[in-house]
Amino acid sequence: MWGHYEGIEGVKMIDVILGFVVSLNIIVITHLYFKTNAIEKAISDGIDNVEIEIPGLDSIKEEMEHTIVALLQGMHTPTFMDHIGGAIGTMIQARTAKMMSMGHEDSLIPEQSNL
Repeated sequence: MWGHYEGIEGVKMIDVILGFVVSLNIIVITHLYFKTNAIEKAISDGIDNVEIEIPGLDSIKEEMEHTIVALLQGMHTPTFMDHIGGAIGTMIQARTAKMMSMGHEDSLIPEQSNL
């Protein structure tokens, strides 16, 4: 069945399959070549049409001033609840650090065995 191709004398089926695969690869490579060239041309045309405006130092300075003013206006004097929240956060961090460093039974890091 796979030994001889019936159409042409002396041509095996593997030769036909190999020829088909090589032809298909040539077609695909040619298609990719033309698509790549088209994409490169579209990108280069797009880059040529782009206008880049570099801002001056004055506009950068004004933008930074607006950002800093907005940041400072959003700040407020800490309230009692801010202080309580900070104290609770510090206690939780200290307890977590202690649990991680000691060989506590409910430690967050498992102990390593000596092999």
